Amino acid sequence: MRASLFFLVFLGCGSEGNLALRTPKLELDVLSPTYGQFLGDGPVVVEGRINEPLATVTVEGRPVDVDAEGRFVTSVPLDYAYRIVDVEAELFGAWTRERVPVFQGQDPLLSWPGGLTVRLTAEGLGRLGEVVGSTIDQTGWDASLLAALPSVDNELFALTPTALTHDPTVVVLTPVDGGVDTAISLRNVAVEMELSIPALGWSVPLSVGYERIEVGALAVPLVDDEGMLSLELTESTVDLADPVFSVAEMEIDLLALALEAASWVVEPIGELVLDLVLGAVGVVPLGGPYVFEADLLGTPIEIRLTEVWGDPWGLGGELAVGLGEPAALLPLDIPAPTAVPPGADLALGLHEGLLQLVVEGAMLGLL
Repeated sequence: MRASLFFLVFLGCGSEGNLALRTPKLELDVLSPTYGQFLGDGPVVVEGRINEPLATVTVEGRPVDVDAEGRFVTSVPLDYAYRIVDVEAELFGAWTRERVPVFQGQDPLLSWPGGLTVRLTAEGLGRLGEVVGSTIDQTGWDASLLAALPSVDNELFALTPTALTHDPTVVVLTPVDGGVDTAISLRNVAVEMELSIPALGWSVPLSVGYERIEVGALAVPLVDDEGMLSLELTESTVDLADPVFSVAEMEIDLLALALEAASWVVEPIGELVLDLVLGAVGVVPLGGPYVFEADLLGTPIEIRLTEVWGDPWGLGGELAVGLGEPAALLPLDIPAPTAVPPGADLALGLHEGLLQLVVEGAMLGLL
């Protein structure tokens, strides 16, 4: 009976009364699994329908039973991270095919935290320290310090600061809990002065120097309510090495007088350095608000900096990410990466859910 029905369906009259074979049009509909579906450990239940119940349907090359309504169901193992389920149907010269990629595990978007994190490592902070040191020297703190030093002028002599020299400033940034330990080292600082005795018409150069002046502080990163980022230096200290005097030859009594006068001039240097250097970089504005908009395969993305913090692994930052919607305004408490390869300056913590849009788009199309 089945063969008779087939004969009646596929044989018709030609234009001159001859019988002609008609090629059927096959329509294959795979109902399960869906495109890009995550199926845990499997197996993959393959269910679908073909419009011609007499067609031969194969799943992964193996024939499956088709009922009178064209429906079929079978299963295949999911033994790899992903699998492309291949379903084919054929009926006397007509052929069609559907390929459906599926994945092991759970959909990453179900655990998507809404953001990602970045980490400026200890190596990266070292490079940042070089920039901060150069920035400090460009503030002109040395000229401001020279202008702030007092002069001594009495009936016996006058002592006037004339120049200030120093080596390039060295800044060492060390990550700690709560921020970044900042050590600012001013090397070979020398104040040149002119000592004069008007009654004698006599003057001599005098120099007071420090091999190092250490300024310490804790740099605390802050993101305000408007999204502006800054580093605030707190818990500041200053440490001066023993001063080194250099003076031309003179009588012992004049030498003692000169050194005493010089001490009056250089005594406030520690407090002045602390005020001037930290005044120049006490609060380092880093700009903002850091909000970025982009497009990922047709999905609008908004990225917003919500939090910055310090810990022993470096300087961490959190970026809220909105996929097709505005990014969160409040911190999401996502941990930043701590296992960073040696020599890396910056690490980025990406949740696989952010990559899922790429997988569901261009990559699956290529597969």
